[in-house]
Amino acid sequence: MLVSSKKLDMTGMDKINMKSNKTYYSWYKLKKDAGGHPEGILILTYALYKRYNTILSKNTQQLCKKLHIEKIPAKIIKENRVIVSYEFKEVISHYMCNEEQSYFTNGSFLTAICPVRKKLEYLFLLSMRPANDLSARIPLKFLTQEQIIWAINNPFIKTIEDKIVFVPELTRNKGEK
Repeated sequence: MLVSSKKLDMTGMDKINMKSNKTYYSWYKLKKDAGGHPEGILILTYALYKRYNTILSKNTQQLCKKLHIEKIPAKIIKENRVIVSYEFKEVISHYMCNEEQSYFTNGSFLTAICPVRKKLEYLFLLSMRPANDLSARIPLKFLTQEQIIWAINNPFIKTIEDKIVFVPELTRNKGEK
C-alpha cells in the first residue's frame, strides 16, 4: 500500500466556502486527475464533498467499503490527491476544485449501494447543469440518445415530460456529511 509522509497543511483553506452546501466540481478535471479510473473519480468527488484536509475514512479498506468500490487507484495516492497517513493509515482528503463548473448539494449518491458507473453517469449528467442554475433538472434536448438511456436506467434520475430530474438534488442535503 502506498503511504504518504506529507504533512497536512492549511494551504488553500481560505478559498473554501465552508458555509456553502454546494460541492463544486469540474467533470473533466476529475476525470483527468483520476487518470480516467472510475473508482478514482468517485473518490476524488467524495473528497470534494467531505472538504479539504478532512478524514475520509479510518483506512483504505473502510473507504472502499463506504463507496462500494474494489480498489483505490495508485495514481490519486501517488499524486497526493488523497493522503494515507503514515502513522495512523487514515485516508485524508487533499483535493480541491479550482474550476467551479458544476455542483451538487446532496452527496448521498456517492455512498449508495449501486455500480460506480451509475454514480458517474449521474455526476456527468449533473455536470450539464450550469453552476448558476439552482434547479434540479435539465432539458432532455441537452442529452444524446446514449445519455437519455443512461438517465432512464439511473436510480438517481427521473424523466418527467421533456426534462430529467436529479432526485437527490430535490432533497437538499438533509443527511450528514
